[in-house]
Amino acid sequence: MDGRFLLLLGIGLFFCGRPAAALEPELASMPMFRGMTISCQGWGAEWADARFADELTVLRELGVNAVATHPYARIHADGSLRWRSWRTGQVPDYVIQPLRTTQQAGLRKMVKPHLAYWGSPFSWRGEVDFSEPTARRRFFDDYQRWIVALAADTSSADIFVVGTELDLMVKYEQEWRQVIAAVRAVTPAALTYAANWDSYQKVPFWDALDLVGVQGYFPISDEAAPSDAVLRAGWRKVMTGLQGFHRKVGKPLLFTELGYNQSLQAAAQPWSYQGDRSREAALLQARCLRIGLQVLAENEAWCRGAFLWKWFVGDAAYENFYLKKPYLTAEIRRVWLKPGAAGPPR
Repeated sequence: MDGRFLLLLGIGLFFCGRPAAALEPELASMPMFRGMTISCQGWGAEWADARFADELTVLRELGVNAVATHPYARIHADGSLRWRSWRTGQVPDYVIQPLRTTQQAGLRKMVKPHLAYWGSPFSWRGEVDFSEPTARRRFFDDYQRWIVALAADTSSADIFVVGTELDLMVKYEQEWRQVIAAVRAVTPAALTYAANWDSYQKVPFWDALDLVGVQGYFPISDEAAPSDAVLRAGWRKVMTGLQGFHRKVGKPLLFTELGYNQSLQAAAQPWSYQGDRSREAALLQARCLRIGLQVLAENEAWCRGAFLWKWFVGDAAYENFYLKKPYLTAEIRRVWLKPGAAGPPR
């Protein structure tokens, strides 16, 4: 029975109790993740909604084989975190129910915790830092308590993300290694960190993790109306750089997020939340998504796929990065199931 078959049966079971260094040969044969992040418009109540299962049926028809959710803790100026605490056996439905539902649907599972920064002094997660040692200690103490409790109670996940986009905090290497060791002690899941597209080379603790996780919002063209050839060349340049980094660190790579807003700046600033409702913007969004997925598939020997950003339970038509639009689902199906060419946006 080879490693690939065991991984298909359940990556979490396969990883149980094994140090990161021993995992690398098996990870080399890990199948592609065709993942989707199911997001929320609040604190995650939608993840426990009975309609969550209906979304999984739709996603499977697009070729999706894995689903991610992103539980929150709120960060404050003094470094403290606030989250809904719980004891083992009393896990909130919005945390545990999506894992059960996803497993019943035969899909893999990723848990990707996020810090809620709105209402804090930080404009985004990449600004979080504490020069005052007491605040920094408070942050890591709270963060470790939260992340370990979450990892323990979501231990059926195939992948657990120990941090997301905390660009200025990764320099505290020893604190992160302590967090990672504590998480590894409570979950058999493969571990990664979700580094921003422009800072993954600054993370000093990839050796302690199982995959290199990257938020895939790379600029691929600054042209006003880039052709498919230009978009493809931009993506291939990105992948060449990532492959070099993969060879350096010896870990497979996973796009922990990948997506494009409906915007005329989609290729130049994929991270931008400012949208454009024009047909031209929709066409560019669709082409960026299709070509990105195609180029990722060309590199599956070392890149284990992506979790697309983002999907919702029920209707959320005015959300940004909204993937339920028919012209986008057609592009996803076109690459992941290959049933034929997709039509243009209308």
